[in-house]
Amino acid sequence: MVNPSHTYANTGVYVATLTIIGANSSTCSYTDTVTVNTCTANFTYNVTSSGTVSFTNQSNPLNAALVNISWSFGDGNFSNIISPTHTYALSGSYNIKLF
Repeated sequence: MVNPSHTYANTGVYVATLTIIGANSSTCSYTDTVTVNTCTANFTYNVTSSGTVSFTNQSNPLNAALVNISWSFGDGNFSNIISPTHTYALSGSYNIKLF
């Protein structure tokens, strides 16, 4: 398998080893530690009359040094701020994604 993937069932620290076997039966290996943490995305929001929305990130863990924050505001705009504000040009319903 050229690009394998694996889903760990539990959080924890795991040792992963990649071993390559050449055509002449020579081998080389690379070993690294993989840390699997539980992550839950969650947020609240508050809409003002001007169309500005304040999003409050309530995800776990909420540490910018440990995780990458990505917001999609549903109108073609994005943010990487932990708890951003966004002003919508048009009123309506939007599908917000935090990942």
